[in-house]
Amino acid sequence: MATINKLEELFKNNRDSLSEYLPWRMWDEENQCFDNNDNTMGWLWELQPLAFAGESTVKNLELILNLDLPEDTVIQFILFADPRIQPLLTMLAEKGNPGTGGDYRQLTGEWIRRYTAYLDEHSKTGFDRSVPVPVRNFRLYLAVKIPYNDYDSTVGLFRDRRDAITGLLNSSGFHPRTGDAGTLLNLVRFCYNPDYSYKNQEYTPYNDHMWIHRQVIRKSTEIEWLKGSGDSLCIDGKQIGVYSVAGYPNELDLFDNLFLLGNIFSRNLEQIVCPFIFSMSFINRDFNDSIRKKSGIMLAQKAAGSMAPKLRKKQEEFLQAVMAIEDNVKFRGVMFSVVLFTDDEEKKANTESVLKGLWRQKGYDIQEETMIALPVFMSSMPFGLVNNHATRERLKRIDLAPVRTIAEFIPSQADWKGTPDPALFLVSRRGQLIGLDLFSSNTNYNCAISAASGSGKSFFSQYLIISYLRMGATIRIIDVGRSYMKMCKIFNGDYIEFTKDKKANLCINPFSIVADIKQDMQMLLPMLEKMAKPKMGCDDYELSVLREAITRAYEKYGEDTTVAKVAEVLLEKKDERRNNLGQALQNYGPDGEYGRWFEGKSTLKSSDVPLQILELEELNSDKHLRAIVLMYIIYQTTQTMYFGDRHQKKLIIIDEAWDLFGGDEGAGAASFIQTCYRRARKYNGSVITITQSVKDYYMNDSTEAMLANAAFWFFLHQKEEEISQVVADNRLTLSDFMVEYIKSVHTITGKYSEVYIKTDDSGGIGRLFVDPFTYALFTTNPGESQYIYDLLDSGMSVSDAITEAVESDFGRSQKRIGQ
Repeated sequence: MATINKLEELFKNNRDSLSEYLPWRMWDEENQCFDNNDNTMGWLWELQPLAFAGESTVKNLELILNLDLPEDTVIQFILFADPRIQPLLTMLAEKGNPGTGGDYRQLTGEWIRRYTAYLDEHSKTGFDRSVPVPVRNFRLYLAVKIPYNDYDSTVGLFRDRRDAITGLLNSSGFHPRTGDAGTLLNLVRFCYNPDYSYKNQEYTPYNDHMWIHRQVIRKSTEIEWLKGSGDSLCIDGKQIGVYSVAGYPNELDLFDNLFLLGNIFSRNLEQIVCPFIFSMSFINRDFNDSIRKKSGIMLAQKAAGSMAPKLRKKQEEFLQAVMAIEDNVKFRGVMFSVVLFTDDEEKKANTESVLKGLWRQKGYDIQEETMIALPVFMSSMPFGLVNNHATRERLKRIDLAPVRTIAEFIPSQADWKGTPDPALFLVSRRGQLIGLDLFSSNTNYNCAISAASGSGKSFFSQYLIISYLRMGATIRIIDVGRSYMKMCKIFNGDYIEFTKDKKANLCINPFSIVADIKQDMQMLLPMLEKMAKPKMGCDDYELSVLREAITRAYEKYGEDTTVAKVAEVLLEKKDERRNNLGQALQNYGPDGEYGRWFEGKSTLKSSDVPLQILELEELNSDKHLRAIVLMYIIYQTTQTMYFGDRHQKKLIIIDEAWDLFGGDEGAGAASFIQTCYRRARKYNGSVITITQSVKDYYMNDSTEAMLANAAFWFFLHQKEEEISQVVADNRLTLSDFMVEYIKSVHTITGKYSEVYIKTDDSGGIGRLFVDPFTYALFTTNPGESQYIYDLLDSGMSVSDAITEAVESDFGRSQKRIGQ
C-alpha cells in the first residue's frame, strides 16, 4: 500500500496513477464475480438494510462469517447513506397517468412534478435549521473477497459458498441482489467523485472493454491533501472525514447499533446530515496463536504510577481472551471505518461532533484519521482492504474479536424503507425515503388510521387520496363533517350529501343493485338484521327465517324487491318471531318512518368519476338511519368494484369511523365488515378507516373487525396515556421500546406530521413534508380555501389557481403591496 507522501505526490502530478491503486479490474459475467488486482476474486450483493435485527439475524450473520472460506478471505459490509434519490423519484413520477386528458390529470401531473422536485431539492440539505437531516436512501452492500492462486479453480470450488451466503441473507430478510460492475461503479464513482455524482445522477454505463478501475475517477476530479487546522482529505470539492474505532464498549449490543447512524427518536439535531459510509471488514485469519503470544508478553509486564491502571486493564482483557480461546472461541480480525462527505470545513467539524457524540453515548471512541486517511478511505470501498497481511498489520487498524461479537457489530440496520413498488413517499427521521403502497401486501390491502385532533390527519389522508388518484384509482369517501368538500371541488368529483329533506328524493333500496342473490346475501342479511333488530341483533333462528324471506322475495320480484316485500313474506306464516321481524321491517315500507328511503328503485347510482364524496353529517340526528345508509353505501361501493376493471385500484375511505361504527348503532356489523373487506381484496380494493384514537378500534365487534382485517395500521400523534392503556389491556402487544417509540410520534405545525406505520411484519416512523403547492392543495383554512374558489369561479384552471395562490400567498402579498 502506498505511503501517504507518495499518494500526495500522485494527487499533484498524475491523477490517472491513483486509479492504478484501485483494486477492481474485471467483471466476470459468466461466473458473476469480480477479478481484482491483488489475486483475489470477489462477490458483491446489494442488500435491503433491516429496520430491526434480532437474534436470528445475528446467528445467520455468524454462520456467514464462519463459512469454510480460504485464509485471508475478507467479508465486508458497507452501509451507505446515498443522497442520489432522483432515480427513485423519477420512478414514482412515471408510475402515474400522464398529465394530459383534462384538468384533473394536468393537476396531478403538475403536483407530482413539483413534489418530487421538492424532495430532491432537500436531498442535498435538510428542510431547515431545526430539521437539518437531508432526504436519502440507505443502501447496504456485502462484498466477499477470496484470495486465489488459480482463478478458474477457485471460482468453481467456492461457488456453493456463494449460494449458501445468498440463502442465509434471504432467510434473514435482506433480499439480496447480485451486484455486477454497474452496481460497484454506482457506489465507488460517488465516493471518488462525490460532487459530480450528486449533480449528475445518470452515469455512463460500464464499458466491458475497459478495466473497471479506469472507469471510476473522472478527469475533472481533484483530489487534494489539505493542510490547515487539521489535515484533511478533499475529493471533488468535498471535505472527506475518515474515522476509525479506537475503543469499544464493554459489551456490544445489536440494538445499540441502531443509534450509531442517528437518533431514532425525535431529536432532529442528533443526526449525521451528510452522505456517509459505515464499513466493517472481517478478516478470516486465525489470530488465536497471536493472542496467546501477546498475552504472555503483556502479563509479564509491570508498570508503576499512572500507567499501572491501564496496564492492568490490558492484562485483564488478554486474560479473558485467552480463557475464551481455551473454550474454543475463534478470534478473527475486524476493521471498522466511517467516511463523511461534507461540503466544507465548518460542516465537517459540526457533523464530526454529532458523529462522535452518537458513538460516545453507546460506549465507543471514534477518532479521525489524518496520516493514513487515504488508505483507510480506500479500504472502506468494496474489496478495498488489500490482500496482504503484512500491509494490513502496518495500518494498525485491525482489531481482534470473537466471531459472535463481530456479527453483532455488522452495520446491517437502517430505517425502514417501506413497501415495494411505492405509490407515495414519506421521509424517516434519519432521512430515508419510505415508499408506501397499500396494495403491496400478501394478506389484504386494508388500512386503519388513528389520528388525534391536530395531528395532521387532513393532510395525510389527502396525500393518500391524491397519490392514488394520480395512478388512476377510483376513490369513494364516506365522511361526517364535510372535510373533503374542497378536494372534491378541485378534482371535479361527485359530492353527494345525505339529508332528511324530502326534496332530496334519495332512495337506497339495496335490492336494486343485487348482482347475485347468493353472493350478495352476505351483505343483504346484516343490513336487514340491522333494520329489524338494530341493538340486539338476531339469533340463529331469526337469521335463518330472515335469509329465507329475502331469498323468496327476490325469487318472486327480482330487482323490484323492496324491504316491504321481504316483510310481507315474513308475515305470511303465523309465527310470533317471524311476525315480529316482519312488523319491524314494515317501518321501511310505504307507510313506515323510513319508507321514502327504501321504496322504489335506488336513485343513488354508481358513478364513473374517479372521486366521489358521500357526506352523512345531516343524518347525525338519526344514527339508526345513518348506520343503515352507511351499510348501503359500502355495499354499493363493493358492487361497483365487482362490475369494474379488476386491474384498477379502488379505495373506500371511511372517515370518522369511530363515530359511524361506535356505540350501539355501530355494533353488530362485524360479519358485514368482514364480507366487505374480503370482497375489496378480491376486486383489487382497499378499505381505509379513520378514527381519532387507537382505543376507537376496540369499541365493539365492528371496529375490532376493521382492525383485524387491516394489513396496515397508521398511528399519527396519540395521547401517551391511550397508548399505555391499550398495551396494559393486552389489546396491543408491544415491547417497552416500541411503546416509547410510538409515543414519540408528533406533529410540528408548519413543518411536518409524523405517522408510525405498522404492517404485518415490519414498520417505522415516516414524516410528511409538504411544499407550498401541496399545502395550497390540501389546506382547509376557510379564508385560503375561499381564495382558491374565487379564482376557480373567475375561470382559472385548477393548476393555475393553485399556482396563483402559492405565488401570491393566497392574496396576502398583493394586499401588502397595495398597502
